[in-house]
Amino acid sequence: MDDPIHGQGQDLGGIDENDNKYRMIPKYYLSKLENADDVSHDFAYSYSMLSLQATSYKYKRAALDDVMGYRNKMLEIQYDGGKNPEVTHAYRMFQDWVNASIYDVRINNKRAEWNIGNYKVDLNKLALMFTKFVSKSNLGFSPFVAATGALTGQANFLLEGMVGQYISKDSMKYAYGEAQKQLSTYVSEIGDINRTNKLYVVGGL
Repeated sequence: MDDPIHGQGQDLGGIDENDNKYRMIPKYYLSKLENADDVSHDFAYSYSMLSLQATSYKYKRAALDDVMGYRNKMLEIQYDGGKNPEVTHAYRMFQDWVNASIYDVRINNKRAEWNIGNYKVDLNKLALMFTKFVSKSNLGFSPFVAATGALTGQANFLLEGMVGQYISKDSMKYAYGEAQKQLSTYVSEIGDINRTNKLYVVGGL
């Protein structure tokens, strides 16, 4: 895999962000590692990941002809006023889907690099790393996110109990009563590996 962000190119600099004619289906876990310390000794996990990516590559290759066929059909559509199909919203959405699903392209923007000394910094990768950091920080440490999720869940649960499509008022009353009974042991088993509390057991189904 040449680039886990922009996808794999046919050769160095072979990725064309405009028409993607040089894109290739990426192959994973085949290149030699530069650092021997990075070699995994977990053979079962390594083999399973290689098998998973090999299967993924096989099915992507099998679907590629049909995908390109749909692409060509979209390019053959005649629009009023001679509009170029490539600038339509439908075609751009389809191309973004192809890039993400077939070529594993995570960013469709053109490359933006910044030279720092003898190194080139990909600004797209830097922005993606910053976005992930902010997102995980907000999800993991923000009490407002947890409170919002809890309140939303409770609101949906109450509405469903009132409508009665999937659960009845009696079952909702029973669920609240059972949850109060199990709350103390539920809290005491936080962090345990083998949990026996009913709330953990039901939540793991």
